Amino acid sequence: MPASERVMGCSGDNLIAQVLRLVTAPVLLLPPDCRAPEPGQPLGPIIVPLDGSRLAEQALEPAGQLARALGVELLLLETVEPPWASESADVGASAEFDADDLLDDIRDYLTGTASRLRVSHVAVAARTEVHVGVPARVLEKTAAAHRASAIAVSVGGLSGSMAANLMQQSKVPLLMCPSADSREKGALAIGAERIPLV
Repeated sequence: MPASERVMGCSGDNLIAQVLRLVTAPVLLLPPDCRAPEPGQPLGPIIVPLDGSRLAEQALEPAGQLARALGVELLLLETVEPPWASESADVGASAEFDADDLLDDIRDYLTGTASRLRVSHVAVAARTEVHVGVPARVLEKTAAAHRASAIAVSVGGLSGSMAANLMQQSKVPLLMCPSADSREKGALAIGAERIPLV
């Protein structure tokens, strides 16, 4: 079946997943509730949610390039989800959760990542924040509190439903960055197939 038919035959979350698999360059999406900044209002940072993985870090370079073009900084955000925040949490998990060491490790990781960005070819200012909570809620609150210009994410690790959820809930533009793991140079990834570009 041709790629166009496979994408056109999809709907909802599946369609978003298929489209995101096709992109070979960052795509700036404007969610339905996205609001333009007030005239004269300074632009806020571009938020990059990280989890310590190389996959998540693949959004850093495109986010840095956009930040430099807009004259804003990056905000590197990591959220620690406590055990009691998940639906399958053990009732006694809250008593066992000691986040101090984990938060210190995350702060060190984010600080190192921000330092590398400042001296890399992207050369962009970056600050960091670590929060404990449900990642989607933390991201939404952080974007609102800082009047974020955009949220940049690597699409390689996003399912269609996660991407759809971001699109529905975000009030700021989303920079969807293809990951090297989700495509090969010169080819479009569609499901398990690789279709060479002509």
